[in-house]
Amino acid sequence: MKITPKQRRQEASILARMNSGCKRCGAKPPSREYVKAWQFHHIDASTKVGNPSDLVNRRDSVFFAELAKCEVYCATCHIMEHVDL
Repeated sequence: MKITPKQRRQEASILARMNSGCKRCGAKPPSREYVKAWQFHHIDASTKVGNPSDLVNRRDSVFFAELAKCEVYCATCHIMEHVDL
């Protein structure tokens, strides 16, 4: 499957954000294969248009605007953020 320039831009942005690590615990993915364990968490849910993964086929401006509203969390921290303890 051929990767389009748009997909390359989106992937580069996502990988750069994920390589900075989890905003909550600071963990970093050990390699590119682990990016599925990192998730985007909306800082303010009231501004959420959709999940970045659901917006990849929309205009770049829509995708990157939504990405800017998010922080990167590891899967565990993202669950803990949404669980009432």
